[in-house]
Amino acid sequence: MKAEIIQRLQGPRDRDFGRAEGTNNFHNLYVQRHTNVSILYADIVGFTKLAGDCSPGELVHMLNELFGKFDQIAKV
Repeated sequence: MKAEIIQRLQGPRDRDFGRAEGTNNFHNLYVQRHTNVSILYADIVGFTKLAGDCSPGELVHMLNELFGKFDQIAKV
Protein backbone atom coordinates (compact mmCIF):
# COMPACT_ATOMS: atom_id res chain seq x y z
CA MET A 1 0.00 0.00 0.00
CA LYS A 2 2.86 2.40 0.80
CA ALA A 3 4.29 1.93 -2.69
CA GLU A 4 0.88 2.60 -4.24
CA ILE A 5 0.51 5.86 -2.29
CA ILE A 6 3.96 7.01 -3.38
CA GLN A 7 3.19 6.08 -6.99
CA ARG A 8 -0.07 8.06 -6.94
CA LEU A 9 1.64 11.08 -5.41
CA GLN A 10 4.30 10.99 -8.10
CA GLY A 11 1.72 10.70 -10.90
CA PRO A 12 0.57 13.53 -13.15
CA ARG A 13 -0.96 16.47 -11.30
CA ASP A 14 -3.34 17.53 -14.07
CA ARG A 15 -5.71 14.60 -13.74
CA ASP A 16 -9.33 15.10 -12.69
CA PHE A 17 -9.48 15.18 -8.90
CA GLY A 18 -13.28 15.48 -8.99
CA ARG A 19 -13.79 11.74 -9.38
CA ALA A 20 -11.87 9.03 -7.60
CA GLU A 21 -10.15 6.37 -9.66
CA GLY A 22 -11.62 2.91 -9.65
CA THR A 23 -15.19 3.89 -8.80
CA ASN A 24 -17.93 1.81 -10.31
CA ASN A 25 -21.22 2.76 -11.96
CA PHE A 26 -23.19 2.50 -8.73
CA HIS A 27 -21.64 5.50 -6.99
CA ASN A 28 -19.11 8.24 -7.48
CA LEU A 29 -16.70 9.51 -4.86
CA TYR A 30 -16.05 13.22 -5.13
CA VAL A 31 -13.03 14.73 -3.46
CA GLN A 32 -11.64 18.22 -3.07
CA ARG A 33 -8.08 19.39 -2.82
CA HIS A 34 -7.20 21.01 0.52
CA THR A 35 -4.00 22.73 1.59
CA ASN A 36 -2.45 22.87 5.06
CA VAL A 37 -4.15 19.80 6.47
CA SER A 38 -3.25 17.28 9.14
CA ILE A 39 -4.31 13.67 9.29
CA LEU A 40 -4.97 12.00 12.61
CA TYR A 41 -5.01 8.25 13.01
CA ALA A 42 -6.63 7.34 16.30
CA ASP A 43 -7.92 4.24 18.00
CA ILE A 44 -10.87 4.74 20.32
CA VAL A 45 -10.39 2.12 23.01
CA GLY A 46 -13.67 0.29 23.64
CA PHE A 47 -15.33 1.69 20.51
CA THR A 48 -16.95 -1.59 19.47
CA LYS A 49 -18.64 -2.00 22.86
CA LEU A 50 -19.60 1.68 22.90
CA ALA A 51 -21.13 1.38 19.43
CA GLY A 52 -23.17 -1.59 20.61
CA ASP A 53 -24.39 0.18 23.75
CA CYS A 54 -25.35 3.55 22.17
CA SER A 55 -28.00 4.47 19.68
CA PRO A 56 -26.68 5.56 16.27
CA GLY A 57 -27.63 9.16 17.06
CA GLU A 58 -25.80 9.10 20.40
CA LEU A 59 -22.73 7.61 18.77
CA VAL A 60 -22.65 10.21 15.99
CA HIS A 61 -23.10 13.00 18.56
CA MET A 62 -20.23 11.65 20.67
CA LEU A 63 -17.94 11.30 17.63
CA ASN A 64 -18.78 14.82 16.45
CA GLU A 65 -17.84 16.18 19.88
CA LEU A 66 -14.61 14.16 19.90
CA PHE A 67 -13.59 15.26 16.40
CA GLY A 68 -14.46 18.85 17.33
CA LYS A 69 -12.03 18.60 20.26
CA PHE A 70 -9.37 17.22 17.91
CA ASP A 71 -9.95 20.22 15.62
CA GLN A 72 -9.61 22.66 18.53
CA ILE A 73 -6.35 21.05 19.65
CA ALA A 74 -4.97 21.08 16.10
CA LYS A 75 -5.60 24.84 15.80
CA VAL A 76 -3.42 25.59 18.85
